[in-house]
Amino acid sequence: MKLFICEKPSQAKDIQKHIGATVNDNGFYRSSDGKICITWCVGHLLELAEPHVYDEKFKKWSIDDLPILPEKWVYNVAQKTSKQFKVVQGLVKKANVIIIATDPDREGEAIAWSLLERFNWKCETKRLWFSALDDTSIKKALASLKAASETYPLYLAAQARAKADWLVGLNSTRLFTLLGRDLGYGVLSVGRVQTPVLKLIVDRDREIKNFIPKPYFSVNIQLSKTSQTFNATWIPEENIDEAGRCLNESFARQIAQKLQHSREAKVIDVNTERVKFSPPLAFSLSDLQKACSKKYGMSMPQVLNIAQSLYETHKITTYPRTDCGYLPESMFNESETIVSVIMKNDPEMAKFMPQINLAYKSRLWNDKKVTAHHGIIPTSKIIELSQLSTDEFKVYDLIRRNYLANFMVHNEVDKTVVNLISSEQKFQAKGTVLVELGWKVLFTRDNIENAEDVDDKQKLPLLSNNDICTISKVDFRSLQTKPPTHFDDGSLLDAMKQIAKYVENPQLKKMLKETSGIGTEATRAGIVETLEKRNYIERKKKAILATDIAYALIDTLPPVLKDPGMTALWEQELENIATGQQQQSEFMRKQYIFINQLIQTYKGAELPKNITSKKVSKTKLYDCPECKIGALIKREGKSQKGKYIWFGCSRYKDGCKFTCFGDKKGNPVFEKKGG
Repeated sequence: MKLFICEKPSQAKDIQKHIGATVNDNGFYRSSDGKICITWCVGHLLELAEPHVYDEKFKKWSIDDLPILPEKWVYNVAQKTSKQFKVVQGLVKKANVIIIATDPDREGEAIAWSLLERFNWKCETKRLWFSALDDTSIKKALASLKAASETYPLYLAAQARAKADWLVGLNSTRLFTLLGRDLGYGVLSVGRVQTPVLKLIVDRDREIKNFIPKPYFSVNIQLSKTSQTFNATWIPEENIDEAGRCLNESFARQIAQKLQHSREAKVIDVNTERVKFSPPLAFSLSDLQKACSKKYGMSMPQVLNIAQSLYETHKITTYPRTDCGYLPESMFNESETIVSVIMKNDPEMAKFMPQINLAYKSRLWNDKKVTAHHGIIPTSKIIELSQLSTDEFKVYDLIRRNYLANFMVHNEVDKTVVNLISSEQKFQAKGTVLVELGWKVLFTRDNIENAEDVDDKQKLPLLSNNDICTISKVDFRSLQTKPPTHFDDGSLLDAMKQIAKYVENPQLKKMLKETSGIGTEATRAGIVETLEKRNYIERKKKAILATDIAYALIDTLPPVLKDPGMTALWEQELENIATGQQQQSEFMRKQYIFINQLIQTYKGAELPKNITSKKVSKTKLYDCPECKIGALIKREGKSQKGKYIWFGCSRYKDGCKFTCFGDKKGNPVFEKKGG
């Protein structure tokens, strides 16, 4: 029997009709003769076991029992999906060929291979590798099955990441929670990736809070030539800071007064350059999240969920968890069909057809630049767009416009820089003239691509060297330097992807690549979501801010747990495992050494006392009345009556199932035991 294993029921439903497995059975589909079956996993059917599975003593948190370092890792069947586990187990016993059809990523590999290794599967295994779930893409993938060995290293990377997260998170959380219990702390939740990300946010907030503005001064002039006015900016050469800003008020005022008397400026030189802007690439997930954050104020998790829905539910875009913006050159042959479907789905887009050249092959199609997954583009599925929610349409619209832009000519402008002199001071005027709107016709209403400085957009008169221009206005301004802005989803994503510039340790900084990041396209949204659920961050409009308990946590932890450099190095090693360049065993050996050294170094440490009562009291912490160790985490739920507050224990992964409702003031309501 040939068995297909999917990640979720919806995938199986999409694939089953293409393989003849049309009979709906108990937890799977099968062909009428039973020779082909397709089943699903409902996510991870196996989970890393909790500490008490290795030893009952680990149910109680104790510094003396740390570190917890499993010699042989144990996986338990997830209770919620144990019924489906038995279904898959029974089918695997009957199979002689298995086709892995889970999501085409690390976690998809882990979901399937963890089961196959549990069942001691040794027979033929293939991989169905699809980029989209529309009928055309599924047929194409079925016609070109991969050998499972090609993608097996992705499983090894996913497995290593899960074990490393377990080791760092569990041991560090227990250690620092126990060290801080008597100082008023609740559970100090530590994560291999989440803690360095939290430090980025805390550091940025502190930089803003401690920022001292410095005054500086500018002089702008309005000029006219042949009845056309334009603006020029003063370029001071003395009394300036590293950014070229004038710091001397009296000097700047003297210049302004001289200009009032001079009334003329002489053109020194004029330089005009034709600048071409290429169409944007297809979106990677992080680029899509940044674009949606900037344009619509959407959060990372929100965009990921929408992109997943467009891919999985509506099937009108390709696989979303990609770090690549390029397409394989072979996909150029599908472009005419995709463009045609975009127009059929939305006749409003037909107005752009005159500018579209389907024979034009842009930089988008490049085999050398494609990684494990290509960029996010529309599929060839015809759909009623009214089926999409407002937010789904907004995201889909950005994806389709980026794709269509690659069949249009470059956007071209003439950029002119004019250098002038007046009263022995230099001035500069910039102007831009549109030559060819090109692909930007798709974005004219909102101008979301290649936004430029306002001054650059002015139109300059025709000027030549030695021309004399009349000064019609002198504008002296007293200004102040501004602090950096708080992180939003877009800028935090950038920081996570380009983490090297935030690393403080010079040795780590040297070892990191310029492109080193923490987290992956698939996990970054979840990291931010976890910080939010644990009340470490909060949102004020677009801004992401650290809470008081976050300040306390970051001030408490040692540098090795919060410096993003070490985490980024680990991410590089995980990527090396995924590409077959490094052994998983070597990575795990380093993890065991790291945890052991961490515990031995800090198990007798004293946490700082000056950051506990005042800061922690602002974010109310309630001890779990059931396990006596965890802290209650406030959450928000929804019902038919509306939103409500409830609390759950922070040790729910360790087996504590305590929950209770919250009152109108956001405090937990503990049930009184009858007496």
